[in-house]
Amino acid sequence: MYFKRISLLFAILGIQAISAQVKIGEQPDNIDAASIVELESTNKALVLTRLTTSQMQSITPLRGAIVYNTDTQCIHYFNGLLWNNLCQGNGGSNQMLSFDDVSNVLSLENGGSVDLTKFLSSSLTQADIEAMGFVVGPHIVDTNTQLSETEVDAYVANNGYITTEVDGDASNELNTGISFDGTYLIVTDGGGNQSVDISSLAFDDTAIQNSLTTNTNAINSIQTDVDQNELDADNAIAAVQTNLDTHITADQDTSATNELSDLNLDATSNMLTLTNAQAGATGVDLSGFVSTDDQNLESATLSATSELAINIEGGNDVTVDLSDLEESSDIAAVQTDVDQNELDADNAIATVQTNLDTHITADQDTSATNELSDLNLDATSNMLTLTNAEAGATGVDLSGFVSTDDQNLESATLSATSELAVNIEGGNDVTVDLSDLEESSD
Repeated sequence: MYFKRISLLFAILGIQAISAQVKIGEQPDNIDAASIVELESTNKALVLTRLTTSQMQSITPLRGAIVYNTDTQCIHYFNGLLWNNLCQGNGGSNQMLSFDDVSNVLSLENGGSVDLTKFLSSSLTQADIEAMGFVVGPHIVDTNTQLSETEVDAYVANNGYITTEVDGDASNELNTGISFDGTYLIVTDGGGNQSVDISSLAFDDTAIQNSLTTNTNAINSIQTDVDQNELDADNAIAAVQTNLDTHITADQDTSATNELSDLNLDATSNMLTLTNAQAGATGVDLSGFVSTDDQNLESATLSATSELAINIEGGNDVTVDLSDLEESSDIAAVQTDVDQNELDADNAIATVQTNLDTHITADQDTSATNELSDLNLDATSNMLTLTNAEAGATGVDLSGFVSTDDQNLESATLSATSELAVNIEGGNDVTVDLSDLEESSD
């Protein structure tokens, strides 16, 4: 009997109850009512767990377990005691034959034994039995009694019979029947009957036949277990499929991560939870992250050295050095320069006016044109001369009075955002951000 070479192992996560059918592959909606799991495909195969002989023998699974052995390249199933090779299910099974030379019992690995005491003398040992051709170890119990032409020819040759074709017809040597009358073994072929007296070889094989029957029954029982395991697996997978279909219908998708939820914080226990949490969810305790710090800033003062002191209730005070932002001395220095420039310009103008007044007093003619002249200032030498000067006039050296900085500060305004704008005559205006010095809010 051939065994079905299929074993299914499914780990279905996230579904607590199993009461459905599962169809995997093609035509997922078409599943037999008696199936718990069905596989259907025209271009894909089911791959079993792949183990070496050593790996397979190192585990003891449930009865009915199936694996693919990569050493024997065959499927093996576990009968509760040992692993069996399904590839040897046709024509024989590989079993261990052993002999106990104390009890004279010949035993077959999977059950069945024969007491050979009545056939053996008390002095017969295992070595004697092996000398007679019995080999202790693995044996193939072959239930196929049909001999091939090659096997018949080999048998005849080994027993001294003619093996060459005599009549030219190879088909008339084919055995058509075989029988045993208690003394003679009779073989019938196209040329008639051949008989051999084998009474001396007579042996009571009842025990062996009984063992074979026992083994056959055991194999049939194992097959029944395998069939039941397959049926149980089909029913379990079908139940899973029903639950999965129900879940998909209710959830509208197969994703376990996109379920809508919201956050809820309990102000008393400080527990953060989900409104649509999964089963067993405990939330997060935020007690260690809730601050009880409710201090107030007490004061903020700016010292004469531009150091800002900030005081906090029940905590450490801090100071900030704002001296780099203090520019009153710089502004005063600029104003001093401007004042000096104005004084120098006034003195120079007064000198020129005095010289002009003296000239007018000395000029006694009534001509309005012969003294007309203009002033000329040499930008390189700073010499002020007249374009129509009298003979020998040398002009006036203004080097000591000429300043390159004769602008006036026009205005200085402070905006609502504490920005100081300083405007200078004939130059670029500047602004200074004094917001860090603004203490009205403090």
